[in-house]
Amino acid sequence: MDKQNKIRIFRYNAATNQVHIAEWDVRKVMGALLVAGTGFIVSFALFIILTFNLQDNRQISALERQNQVLQEHLARLSEKASAIEQQIQHIKQQDEQLRIFASLPVIDEDTWTQGTGGAELDVDEETGFLPKPIHYKITEIEKHLGKFQKQLGLAEEGTRQIQRKLQENFDLLSHTPSIRPVVDGIITSRFGYRTDPFIQKKKMHNGIDLLAKPGTPVIAPADGVVEFVRSQYSLGETYGKVVVINHGRGVKTRFGHLGKIYVKVGQRVKRFDPIGQVGNTGRSTGPHLHYEVIVHNHFRDPLAYILD
Repeated sequence: MDKQNKIRIFRYNAATNQVHIAEWDVRKVMGALLVAGTGFIVSFALFIILTFNLQDNRQISALERQNQVLQEHLARLSEKASAIEQQIQHIKQQDEQLRIFASLPVIDEDTWTQGTGGAELDVDEETGFLPKPIHYKITEIEKHLGKFQKQLGLAEEGTRQIQRKLQENFDLLSHTPSIRPVVDGIITSRFGYRTDPFIQKKKMHNGIDLLAKPGTPVIAPADGVVEFVRSQYSLGETYGKVVVINHGRGVKTRFGHLGKIYVKVGQRVKRFDPIGQVGNTGRSTGPHLHYEVIVHNHFRDPLAYILD
């Protein structure tokens, strides 16, 4: 064997006081080192690969779990969106009923679909990177929520409109004469042409006469403001003691032949408030109340306004 390819290693044994000489083949030593180094590198590489694969598997498992949880949340959101849609349908039905009651036009389905207010949402830019099923579900829910927001805005505005109209109607009703100014008063003369008891000729009777005992209370038939009071009169005055109430919107009521008057000019009165007593003053044949309804300076049949 070539001595240049050998390595001599001297080891001294103190016990025997001898020197031992060992010879190693360089090529074998190098081969063994090469094999050992290669094995180490391969083992290390496998370790790295397995470690990263394990981490990737854990990440994939975590992502799959997150995906599952996200889909479960989206499913619950879809159920809530469906419940909200049913509630909005109920709101639409109530809105229609209230509008009919308030004499307002009903909102058509096209207007409900369009709604009012709310911002347009661009979910594609925010969720486009997600898996298609999740992206589609999010887009669908966002569109429904946007539609609900607009419909609720329309319902809110509709509610305010209905409230204003009902208030107007309430004010109109409260200021419209609708009850007899003398409870249980007996009608002895109606609105229209009749034979005048004093001149015995046909003459227009601009109101109705309600027979009642002297001192019977006379009440306001609607809310209003006392516009005119005459407690002193001459023999030629037709109505005698008289009160005129202005109910607004061009509607007035007049009460003639009163025995006593309880109100004064400018006083606000409510329906059922006493304003005087039945009497026999002025051009009268006996105790009664002469009652007139005047709308925009035109006399109207009071019986058309009495609902009781």
